[in-house]
Amino acid sequence: MDPTDSRWLELDLTEAVVSWLERDLENSGLELEFLHDGRPAQRDVGHASLNVFTVSEPSIGGRRKRSTPEELMPLHKGRRSKCKGDNNKKCCRHELTVMFKDLKGFDFIVYPKGFDAGYCKGRCPPRYNPAHHHALLQSLLWKEDRKRVPKPCCAPSKLEQLMILYFDENDSTQLQVSYWKNIQVLECACS
Repeated sequence: MDPTDSRWLELDLTEAVVSWLERDLENSGLELEFLHDGRPAQRDVGHASLNVFTVSEPSIGGRRKRSTPEELMPLHKGRRSKCKGDNNKKCCRHELTVMFKDLKGFDFIVYPKGFDAGYCKGRCPPRYNPAHHHALLQSLLWKEDRKRVPKPCCAPSKLEQLMILYFDENDSTQLQVSYWKNIQVLECACS
């Protein structure tokens, strides 16, 4: 075949996509490698189009099956929320380094000297990473009528505690341990 010929390629990616969804893997995109006689071949693609066709499961009694919230949520729940690249404007976790010595009244802390508290920031388009069923419903209602309900906002969805080591205020030779709950943002979602 002449490398300059144009033609349609039909690829069945069902198995790959199902494995992404079943294992809750992140969609890393699609890469095509062209082989000639079993070896990688350079192929210049001047104008490429991707057409996606899906096949729905047969409907029962001619009626479309309704999705339950549980069926809708797995596509969005548990999505990693760390920001990737500077162009990511959707809801995600950003780093926020806190140094206790820089905060008035926190100089009693011996360990840690600092930590990544994190914060959430970004847009929440409809159906994007909802924290719960209500957030999914709210995003869909907002899409239909923006005056009726506000758009969900980016907020922490998973927090972690932080162990603090400090000197006892009654006996400065004794160290105390305390756990501050819900102080480190691990993941963000639209809520």
